[in-house]
Amino acid sequence: MTCKRELWICGDIHGEIKRLIHDATHRLKIKCADILVVGDFGAGFGRPNSMNIRYREIRSVLEANDICLYTIRGNHDNPAFFDGQHDYERLHFLPDHKIVVLCGKRIYPIGGAVSTDIDLMDPLTRKSRRTINESLIKHGSSKRVWWQNEAPVQITERLPESADIIVSHEAPLSFAPMLERDKHEGESTWQQVVESRQYLNNVLKTVKAPLWFYGHYHRRYEGVVGETVYRGLDIAEMVKAVYFQGNKKVFVSGSKSISTLSNEFLELLSEAVREGSEILVGDCYGVDSAAQKYLASIGYPNVTVYCSGEEPRNYFLENGKIHSCAELAKDLTGREFQYVKDIEMCKDCDYGITLWDSKSAGTGENIKRLHALGKEMKVRLLKRLSH
Repeated sequence: MTCKRELWICGDIHGEIKRLIHDATHRLKIKCADILVVGDFGAGFGRPNSMNIRYREIRSVLEANDICLYTIRGNHDNPAFFDGQHDYERLHFLPDHKIVVLCGKRIYPIGGAVSTDIDLMDPLTRKSRRTINESLIKHGSSKRVWWQNEAPVQITERLPESADIIVSHEAPLSFAPMLERDKHEGESTWQQVVESRQYLNNVLKTVKAPLWFYGHYHRRYEGVVGETVYRGLDIAEMVKAVYFQGNKKVFVSGSKSISTLSNEFLELLSEAVREGSEILVGDCYGVDSAAQKYLASIGYPNVTVYCSGEEPRNYFLENGKIHSCAELAKDLTGREFQYVKDIEMCKDCDYGITLWDSKSAGTGENIKRLHALGKEMKVRLLKRLSH
């Protein structure tokens, strides 16, 4: 019986290949999958044959779990590896601007970024990476700590009209983080950063893609620009590349005692966003309000707030929809009055996600309601904070 392959996207790993494989197979239990690293794989550092050695160390684990690794070029990768001539059976270095199909998805890779710290002086050695590199070249060494042609390759012709997913190392100018110049950045370096991000913004406008992943900044970012959902990945962070479908409704709920969304719950919510699902959420304080604020912060438009009254008690969205259940709840009071909106969301959704403190009765009832309807409720637990 053949398995259905899954596509995972991974943040910068900086040469930590064995750690990546250990996390994938032990922590995430990934099997039968393609894992795509968004650059800074660590290609080109070390001795000339070091990649052969590193691949041999992980080959048996890749084979046993039917995993293939792919990576695009980061600013900490030797561009020479990405010419299509350095691949292994289960490790592939993807050339820029050449669509590849993984797990049935058309992936458009755009590698490269500008090293903003290239002229930053080490206080101990009094040398920058640029001067170290120049010294290595001067003395005939094959070792490099920086590659001059690290920036994204900018092509304006023959761009594809569309792709399922764009994967880059740098981020378009319209994505987080905001463009900001570091004190140690020289004028030439700064201009290259601006040009790189502006170029990727042009790609964003030209190539229609529902999903865009990137790395480089070593932080998690998420948002929506036009019809594209973007996700910036932290170091070695791995997420499943769920294809944007936009035909599901997800009931988001949780305890009133919880005002901060946990990372585990945020990943469930992020997956629903990447799918383009319509988010159904209530108007209570606690998780309801926190989820509304988060969705507003990333500019996600496909949100409907349910309320039992004529207007929501809490509403933090700029362009969401409101679904009033006032007619159904008109003769009810108290807890039964507020339950009406929950009952309607349970009926209307395809599945639910909840962040529960294990005690709140309302969340417990929602779990029971979805179970009775034969629908899944993905539960993440968080202990109630004591005051």
